[in-house]
Amino acid sequence: MAYMEGFDERVIHEVGDGNIQVVTFDRFCAKENIWPDIIKIDVHGAEGKVLAGMSDTLKNKVSHLFCETHSDLLGYTIRGIIQILEAAGLEVFEFTKHRELSGGKLLPISSDLLSNHDDRMLYARRKDKKVGDIVS
Repeated sequence: MAYMEGFDERVIHEVGDGNIQVVTFDRFCAKENIWPDIIKIDVHGAEGKVLAGMSDTLKNKVSHLFCETHSDLLGYTIRGIIQILEAAGLEVFEFTKHRELSGGKLLPISSDLLSNHDDRMLYARRKDKKVGDIVS
């Protein structure tokens, strides 16, 4: 069990006191027998915690991952998040302009991203995959 502070009805309806049952992503996938190939993470600061709970999935199943980063990473650093992804054998890039209709570009990780990661998007992929593989 965990306690969730600052939740509202958009986040969780069923629990009035904030106590919720938590499970790692790896355990959930094993229990439900699902193995996602493409993952998008937008958890407003809990990115490191989510990634730490999905090491097997990252290493053995995921081909493409999008992870939005935020200012407060709850004890993790952007560098630490990148290291988790690289340890799983993924190449990591910044995906720029992820909120714009005109689209963005994949760029190497920069010192700017490492020092200012609020509202940025990481893209990670298997070294043998390309962005076009997502839709083909």
